[in-house]
Amino acid sequence: WTFRFAMGPMPGRAIAGRHGDLYLVSVGDAKLAPRLVRELTGETIAAVAAGNGRTLAVSGGGTALAVTHGAPQLDSLDGEIAQVAFGGSHTAALTRDGRVFGVGDGADGQLGNGGRKPAESMTPVRALAQREVVQVACAASHTLALTQQGDVYCWGRGFEGQLGLGEDRLVAPAPRCISSLRGVRQVAAGGAHSVAVTAEGGAYTWGSGLCGQLGVGRCTRRAKPTRVEGLPAIVASACGTNHTVLLDGAGAIHSCGMTLVSALGEQAKCFAPERFTLPPQEGRIAEIAASGDVTVLRSEAGRVFVWEGSDRLRRVDALASVTVELVGTSGSCVLAFAPLRIASASPPCAPLAGGTGLVLRGSGFCSSGEALVRFVHEPTGSTRLVTGAFSEGMVSDGSVERLLCVEAPSFDAEGPGEVIVAVAIADADFTPHCFRVRYYEEPALIDIFPRAAPIGGGTELVVRAMATVAGDAALFESRAACGSWFGEEGKGHLLASAPAELHSSFKGPRPRRLNLGHQAGPGAVRVVSPTVGSAAMCAFSIAMDGQTFAKSRLPFRFYEAPRFTALAPSCAWVSAEGGATVVITSLSDLFASDDVLVRLKHKPPEPPEPEPEPEAAAEEGEGEGEGEGEGSGSGEGEGEGEEAADTPPPVPPPPPLPPPPSLPEDYEATLEARCGKEVAFRMPPTGGEGALSLEVAMNGVDFESVPLELNVYARLSLKSISPSLGPSIGGTTLQLHGDGLRDAPGLCALFVAGGRREVVEARFDAERGCAVCETPPWEMGPAGGDVIIEASLNGQEWTVSCHHFRYHECVISAVEPDFGPLAGGTEVLLRGSGLLEDGPTPRVRFTRARGEEGGEESIVVDGALCDEGISLRTPAFEDSAESFAATLAVALSNNDFVPVTLPADQSPPDTEEGGPPADDATAEGADAAPGAAAAEPARVAGAFRYEGK
Repeated sequence: WTFRFAMGPMPGRAIAGRHGDLYLVSVGDAKLAPRLVRELTGETIAAVAAGNGRTLAVSGGGTALAVTHGAPQLDSLDGEIAQVAFGGSHTAALTRDGRVFGVGDGADGQLGNGGRKPAESMTPVRALAQREVVQVACAASHTLALTQQGDVYCWGRGFEGQLGLGEDRLVAPAPRCISSLRGVRQVAAGGAHSVAVTAEGGAYTWGSGLCGQLGVGRCTRRAKPTRVEGLPAIVASACGTNHTVLLDGAGAIHSCGMTLVSALGEQAKCFAPERFTLPPQEGRIAEIAASGDVTVLRSEAGRVFVWEGSDRLRRVDALASVTVELVGTSGSCVLAFAPLRIASASPPCAPLAGGTGLVLRGSGFCSSGEALVRFVHEPTGSTRLVTGAFSEGMVSDGSVERLLCVEAPSFDAEGPGEVIVAVAIADADFTPHCFRVRYYEEPALIDIFPRAAPIGGGTELVVRAMATVAGDAALFESRAACGSWFGEEGKGHLLASAPAELHSSFKGPRPRRLNLGHQAGPGAVRVVSPTVGSAAMCAFSIAMDGQTFAKSRLPFRFYEAPRFTALAPSCAWVSAEGGATVVITSLSDLFASDDVLVRLKHKPPEPPEPEPEPEAAAEEGEGEGEGEGEGSGSGEGEGEGEEAADTPPPVPPPPPLPPPPSLPEDYEATLEARCGKEVAFRMPPTGGEGALSLEVAMNGVDFESVPLELNVYARLSLKSISPSLGPSIGGTTLQLHGDGLRDAPGLCALFVAGGRREVVEARFDAERGCAVCETPPWEMGPAGGDVIIEASLNGQEWTVSCHHFRYHECVISAVEPDFGPLAGGTEVLLRGSGLLEDGPTPRVRFTRARGEEGGEESIVVDGALCDEGISLRTPAFEDSAESFAATLAVALSNNDFVPVTLPADQSPPDTEEGGPPADDATAEGADAAPGAAAAEPARVAGAFRYEGK
């Protein structure tokens, strides 16, 4: 006792059969999983019929097609059937020429043949032979027929008033016209009630009303049609056993009776219609069907929804990929018909040259065979007909989907635009619902950023292309678009691929090297780089259809993440304009790139280490004291005077300046960098002291951490140097005092004179609070030995204090006399040049070797400047009884002793003339003199010989 009605053409002769798929859904299935009725594949479907647990379909050729149950009695009407309706125990059929037939139980006259006997074959309802019937509806024990003129005829059981003929009509074995109804456009029949919808939108009900199914208030029954008040214009109706559903022109339903399912999912008797709509995203209701206590809805978008008893509304999700246009229900199952239709094309686009393999998905496709596919170029109307082949494919859930494969034809002459695709099977017409495929010009790629990516993948790339001839975007949204990388700089095999999506709102950073040279189109495509096995130089291209790659290709590099290991310098000064150039070295090979960026961030100081326990600290102190005591005795008496003299007294550091401000905690700077074999960048303004962490992006996007830190210090200010004099041979220990000096790997001093610059390493003496370095050897020029000294923490940023250091060069030409007693006191004159008249008191060091004991012994005495040189008295070496030679060294400033060397031709007095015997070392030096170069006479060590007793 069910009836299906769809907004649109009236049932019957106006419905033409179409190819498509018929699905059967069990209402009791929790997942509402549909089953394709494969037995009907390839058949054309004109209508569906369901009721009382039975279902069938009517073919376009007028034949009844069994679904869940056969209907052999209908075979006699093959080729003529337009509609079938199922009652409780009888069936009614409507032919294409408007005749009505009945079969089954006739005890209540429901067959309409004038008797109350059953019929085992189709029996015509002769009373309606002269009427043009357009619809039939069956209830449990009565039948309704609607004529083309809008009249309603009824027959069968009428005890509950369901015939609408009045109180006295209990059974009508032959059709009777309900005279109170005129202009009816659709009828429906329930268990023991009936509904009629007029052309003006009025809804009339009659029959049993115990459950409220009439919608006219509380009543037992109504024997004549009664209008349901308070409703908008109704266009269709459907009846279950004890409920009624009315569909209005706005796509909402109004239901009443038993098994009403409200928004809360509650079951109750409702005596007045209650309005219900689908969720906004599902759209309007276009079709209704009911049977038993089940209601089925179809939305305008072709989605199917089921109500059963008190259950909530459920959508048949598995049918969301097809567009259903007919539904029906037997109370235990749902019939859903999706006509032949293209739901999607993959890819959704093709180049003008064609050749793209299109895979069409939809409903109504056969599992094998061929179909004719029509391509119509919408802007010009040009048409191409191509033969496609049906096939099957496996989907992720294990089910099989049917596909139609076809090669896209060429529309090169017509130009880009939308192309309408339709399909036809056998001799049927092309599908009225078509699908559009976009034909496009091949894009000319001009830019990709970044131009490189790590081999680990995940980098967002943005690709741009030239605009089309018409000025449109050459890159557009396409589900099939993909970017691909080809090895050997584009000449090799396919290396990797990744999906591409439209990225027209791209506003990311652009590399400074960008110079397109052409006008870029308005659109951009976003691609995420894939994972590849190793570093490679390759070429990138894009295929909007996922198959046909653009001929223009862009160079691209996959690289391994660099392993940075060194940073030079590791510190820089606080500066408002920056300046220092920092170089980062990597163990792995780098590559030349104009897109390299360096990011600096403030690095918070690490928390201080906890102080050791008092007992542990005491034990550590005791151990240190013991070690020092044990080692202090070594070398006792050796060079004591020299050590005391070589160590200048500590100079108190100047008072410190107020500390500079610290780096802001949120400090961050991103800098452009140069990259060849190393990464180099110029320090930006910082504005405060602190530590900076570093990150490097070889492609300007993917930053890699550098496991080193860069320290920013206050600007140096050199206050003083000590000493300010030193010999030209270098080696003077120089102390640099100033503000901002500290221990740093790049701590150094700069010596400048004229065009000569020399940098020497320095170390920081924490005890004295100064930097310490040794003066380099310096060649004395015509202007003398005056140099300027500056300091730096990183070898790049120097002080501008202009502190002067003076080099001097003392040359001793003779020692007169060069021998004397062990008791000392001999007046000796050291003749020489380059002596400092305004300098400090000269000092002379006498050094002798201890012989078998090993080691040396030195005595330093003060000298006096005179016109000829330096005069002095020799010190005493009384503890020695043997004669020996003591080497001489002169210090004109501080403790910078310079060994005395004499010309090789100066010989000590001969022993035969009464002079002391020559020392072995002196003799050896004299013997070597003849081999010296003539340009610069050889010199030998100057010595003073002490005579033994």
